Amino acid sequence: MRSINRLRILIEKYGLLALSKMSLRHLRSKIVKYRVKFSKVIFFYLWDKPIIEIFNHIFRIDISKILITVNANQAWPARVNAQLEVFGSFSNPISCLEIGVWFGKGSTSNLLKVLPSGSTLISVDKWEPYASELDKKTSEMDYLSTLAAHSALNVFSTPNRSSGNRNIEKVLVKADSVTLMKKLSEESFNLVYIDGSHYYPKVSQEIEHTKRIVKRNFAIISGDDLEVLPNEVNLLEAAEHLDQDFYNGYHPGVLLAVGEAFVEVNMVNGFWWVYCKNGKFTTKI
Repeated sequence: MRSINRLRILIEKYGLLALSKMSLRHLRSKIVKYRVKFSKVIFFYLWDKPIIEIFNHIFRIDISKILITVNANQAWPARVNAQLEVFGSFSNPISCLEIGVWFGKGSTSNLLKVLPSGSTLISVDKWEPYASELDKKTSEMDYLSTLAAHSALNVFSTPNRSSGNRNIEKVLVKADSVTLMKKLSEESFNLVYIDGSHYYPKVSQEIEHTKRIVKRNFAIISGDDLEVLPNEVNLLEAAEHLDQDFYNGYHPGVLLAVGEAFVEVNMVNGFWWVYCKNGKFTTKI
């Protein structure tokens, strides 16, 4: 584990592209400095072919499976069908805002599969470490901000096969989600998906701004990581653990933010959604 962490630090500190341009002698000195032992790294599939090729060239090893257990695709299989069904609720072109892109492999991919031709997808992510002081000891995702940004840029800058012949305008924004949302006009979006930070202050603000920017006549507000539906007991428990990303089988910040914002939401395996109809929020379409 120590060797893996050192390799992550090396990648995060210098950046993937910078590493790829270093001379072998210079790169070897960096590896020695961080005492990375590649023979002890456990590899899991994570990156696109271009990134794999760069690492194969640099490290002279097969790195088609890569260094940590964090999945580049955060749309877990149990949630995919529900996402596709909800995201595919529209027959005419829409405007969609996606908060939290990560590698561009999960919800981004699912949105591109089902959004009607002529739709616009605006995806925002800060791609910066966000773990609380308490969570930093166990957080793995914070080490991958640079790699995730490279992957997402690749997704948005190349034609998407999953969209077929449909014309989807894709806009990728590197920014703080709330800062961006404050600048968006009221009733601008038909669909908003929230899956950025899991901490209460950020999620709560994102939901409040989402209520303002979705269309009143009909829109869908959705998100991820709501493992259990809010109730009086778990809301009180969640409020006592807001400095933790994950606690007791659920994300306290997401649970409390959703529970405060809506009387009731739909939820399937952690994926949640609610409809806005004539200015009111309901679980019924």
